[in-house]
Amino acid sequence: MAGLARLPRVRRVPRPGGLDRGGGDYRQRQLYYEPRARGGGHRQPRVNMVEAGIWRRKTIHHQQVTTVWIDQAMIDDHQLAQSISALESVRVLCVGDVMLDRFVYGVVERVSPEAPVPVLRVTHEKAMLGGAGNVVRNLVALRAECCFVSLLGRDGAGRDVTRLLGQETTVESHVQTVTDRPTTIKTRFVAGTQQILRSDEETADEIAAGDETKIVERATADLGQAKALVLSDYGKGVLTPRVTQQLIVRARAAEVPIIVDPKGGDYSG
Repeated sequence: MAGLARLPRVRRVPRPGGLDRGGGDYRQRQLYYEPRARGGGHRQPRVNMVEAGIWRRKTIHHQQVTTVWIDQAMIDDHQLAQSISALESVRVLCVGDVMLDRFVYGVVERVSPEAPVPVLRVTHEKAMLGGAGNVVRNLVALRAECCFVSLLGRDGAGRDVTRLLGQETTVESHVQTVTDRPTTIKTRFVAGTQQILRSDEETADEIAAGDETKIVERATADLGQAKALVLSDYGKGVLTPRVTQQLIVRARAAEVPIIVDPKGGDYSG
């Protein structure tokens, strides 16, 4: 536990607009992780603070941003910087919904004669890890080691995700593939700097009981080495109530801190 001894306690606080919105001094931290520089290094995240209330995820300028609301009475900027530094070389177990983020870039020069919609002349495309995969990328950017447990469809997008995970040398990937569900794909169409459309290919059905067991067993096997457990829930079926509850119970028994990136409503264990 030594690697995480300095991490602050962060608690969930009311969502903006709630009944007790003005009851505390809360701030929102948006961590923008820049793409890797050549040579494998990572730029430091830029931190922005505004008034806020709970955790969420969003995309800003075509890059995923993890937004965390933190009670300022519990942590200041100096403590946050120390906590980020403390993650270096710490092994973190991440379990959640991985997906493929695709970006289609182009130029709009005319309106379609078939319907009043812009015509995007595509210039280039790129793909990156999304969902819990983006959480893994952020952990790697903070120089943590990561064991990643998830599930993919046995399809082309799944092979792309596997290839991208293979490029992360400090990630130990245990991602199983199945034939009864597709890999989640989120495709963003961007004209210049403006996103004009997003298409989602996904299923939110819960994974099968047998796959639940495999996820729990694989994650449990790593709890003896991990210094923290991250549950990254994007509501795509991997973190079922059974999986979530069993992992929380087992992590508590192993005295491993639990960090929840929530989409569901009950993480009490």
